[in-house]
Amino acid sequence: MQLRNISRIIVIALVALVGAVALIHQQVAREAGGGSSASSPSATPALTGGTPLHDTTPAFSLKDQSGAVVTTQSLRGHPAIITFMDMTCTQECPIIAAMLQQTATFMGAEKAAQVEWIIISVNPTNTPTDVTDFMKKNNVTLPVKVLLGTQQELKPVWDSFHIEVIPTPTDVNHTVALFLVDQSGIERMIFIGGFDSKALAGDLSTLLASK
Repeated sequence: MQLRNISRIIVIALVALVGAVALIHQQVAREAGGGSSASSPSATPALTGGTPLHDTTPAFSLKDQSGAVVTTQSLRGHPAIITFMDMTCTQECPIIAAMLQQTATFMGAEKAAQVEWIIISVNPTNTPTDVTDFMKKNNVTLPVKVLLGTQQELKPVWDSFHIEVIPTPTDVNHTVALFLVDQSGIERMIFIGGFDSKALAGDLSTLLASK
């Protein structure tokens, strides 16, 4: 295992120990996966809201609820939020969705529209209708893209982000994690179990100002 991966495991384990609340507490590590290293973190704007990272975002290609293909490369040029949810969830996922909506509200519509808001489904049975119903029920109006797919399409993405997904007879248990990605495709922060909406809005605004 590369040294950067070992360091990442330690950092994320410490986050869990100091009080991160998640469905599944696990160590979230990153394998380089052939991606190139980014420039020195000191050359990029300082962020404060979560646990610092500096890794290339794993490659993926999935369709969103409208049928448009979204790839890691297509996110370049904009800050991005990448998180994981089940569109039929009635417990933790609506809470995270509400926090994302609050983040967008803190930023204002103009800034929020410049962010790529990405939710990757943890439930292969989710449909575009499920997405519409979830957003309507939870009053989510930010321009979010929910990436859907089959088990075969989604599982490699979960694995690349080290998201554990455990289906149960009634719902889907999964790692609650959110990644903040900058315009160059570098993961800058990870949030385990939740986040401060105002702080996240501030970090996104910092990235937008660094264009």
